[in-house]
Amino acid sequence: MPEDRRKIKKFKIGHVLDAIKGSAGIKVYICNKLKCCRVTFDRYLRECPEVAQAFREEVETFGDVVESKLIALIRDSGNDRTSMAIHFQAIKFYCQTRLKERGYVERQEIHHENLPMMSEIDLSKMSPGALEEVLSSIRAGDGKDKAAE
Repeated sequence: MPEDRRKIKKFKIGHVLDAIKGSAGIKVYICNKLKCCRVTFDRYLRECPEVAQAFREEVETFGDVVESKLIALIRDSGNDRTSMAIHFQAIKFYCQTRLKERGYVERQEIHHENLPMMSEIDLSKMSPGALEEVLSSIRAGDGKDKAAE
């Protein structure tokens, strides 16, 4: 009885490395060049350090290109504000999604000035349901008073 397994396509490492070049680290481009599925390429990434390194370098190289475009956009801010805004949004999106490790992260700040501290809450006046809610939120966290930080 024949096995019901898919045949795993095998490539020479050089062929995979060639497919990575110029892909900007976009896996679908690489898979299209290799004519393979994403699972196969991911297996090469996991099992072959040379492929993983080449992929990381391709992502970094394209990140450098995008970052240089952002710098050029900042330097060459012309009169066409609409065009500049569109380009900036595209570059910003790429930076925030693919270059987080370089510091392109948008964080939310939450201010606690008007929130009561846990020590200021009179637990004896709370309903059993509200008390259970407070306890479950403390159990879910690390037990620290977040408002005090």
